[in-house]
Amino acid sequence: MPVKDISRFESAVCALESARNVRGGVLLLGSSTFARFPAELAVRAFSPLPVTLCGFGGSTAEEALYYYPRLVAPQAPKILVWYEGDNDPHFGYTASDAFRLSRRVWERARADFPGLRLVLVGVKDTPGETEANRERRAYNHRLKEYAASRSFAAYADLPAVLNLPDGKPRKEFFCADSIHLSTEGYELLAERIRAAILELNHGKL
Repeated sequence: MPVKDISRFESAVCALESARNVRGGVLLLGSSTFARFPAELAVRAFSPLPVTLCGFGGSTAEEALYYYPRLVAPQAPKILVWYEGDNDPHFGYTASDAFRLSRRVWERARADFPGLRLVLVGVKDTPGETEANRERRAYNHRLKEYAASRSFAAYADLPAVLNLPDGKPRKEFFCADSIHLSTEGYELLAERIRAAILELNHGKL
């Protein structure tokens, strides 16, 4: 596969293992968007459910799959919130590749933890990356289709609220790099995830 050093995030994963929280809650697994997710906001947004942040910046779906035994299995989550696919085009993964690898994580988790629910967060565009953004949008389409046909999954359409009608990023939701989210952007992301969890839980947390 395109990632040459599958263990390049070993130190970051060790840090996540040492900071592991309560089992059986909400697990946010993904790349830098989750690595930067403010912990206080996560606790507030998903209360009373316990929440664990497992983001490692720059990661791909394949790396999330590789680290599944250490980051997901020990947590025994009730809800897995997924944000991968953002960085995958940089390593040559197509939307189909990223989706196939993502689905392996979800299916493995569902097999290990019957009743697990999934919140699949659509990945955002990066300004100036025309080809990569095409793959990201195709990947999001697959996420949305997957969630629509399964009662245990919900799609959180983050890109729909991060961008202006012409596709440009809403500046208030991004940092100066137009890639990572601002404080306001994270508030919006938390709202989207919370709404998806409520949808899956029939209006309850």
